[in-house]
Amino acid sequence: MNLIEQLDQEEITDVEFRKKIEYYLDQGYGKCYLKDEQIAEMVQTNLLHHQDKKYKLYAWVVMPNHLNYLV
Repeated sequence: MNLIEQLDQEEITDVEFRKKIEYYLDQGYGKCYLKDEQIAEMVQTNLLHHQDKKYKLYAWVVMPNHLNYLV
C-alpha cells in the first residue's frame, strides 16, 4: 500500500505523511532536475528576480529534487 492510500484510509496521519515525503525528498528520490547546475541557477535567478518587489525572500535552498524557500 502506498503513502497516499495509507493517508486515504487514515492509517497514517497528515503529519506522518508529510514527514515521510520530506524524508524521501531529502534522500534525493524522484526526478533530480535541479542537480543540473544550469537548471538550478535558472530557478535561483527567477526566484531572486522578484525579491523585494513582490515578496521579501529571507532564505532559500535549491536541492537536487526540490526547492525550499522562506518568504
